[in-house]
Amino acid sequence: MTEFIAVAARAFLALVFVTAFVGKTLTKNGFRGFAQSVQGLARLESARSAAILAGIVVGGEGLAAALLVSPIAPQLGFVIGGLMLLLFTGVVIRSVRAGIFAECRCFGGRGAIMSTAMVGRNLVFLAIAVVGAVVPVAPVLGNLPLALPALASGLLLALLVIRYYDDFVRLLLRRHATA
Repeated sequence: MTEFIAVAARAFLALVFVTAFVGKTLTKNGFRGFAQSVQGLARLESARSAAILAGIVVGGEGLAAALLVSPIAPQLGFVIGGLMLLLFTGVVIRSVRAGIFAECRCFGGRGAIMSTAMVGRNLVFLAIAVVGAVVPVAPVLGNLPLALPALASGLLLALLVIRYYDDFVRLLLRRHATA
């Protein structure tokens, strides 16, 4: 069972980081939009400094994704991904506390306003990274009947969270506001 969880966690976080990386790098506007959100969040005067910082973040996401999908060092991918998520969570908390209503372009084009709901999402992602970092992945990869459902579960759950989490939160907040 722990192997199933480890493979699902690996697939989940790999898709999260691949989506974030690709969403920000696939188009010039994707990266530009992310760099602008970094500039607002970090309160940087220089667009060049924001682009450099955004490039470092995107590079970290790409590195985490590459390590998670590679057979060489997935545990290191979990650690780097976890550190990135810890950083992201800190930025969101700081933003919410300071009343900075900046848009996060976490996955490139679409953005969501920094909120406590985003903190919750990032903490779930961070918990998955911690689980993945401590549970060995290797034994299950040779067992295809166990690995495929674990892989599919992790990918499907990540896809649903990436695509629908912000919409779900908006729906809940709208329903709460009308109640």
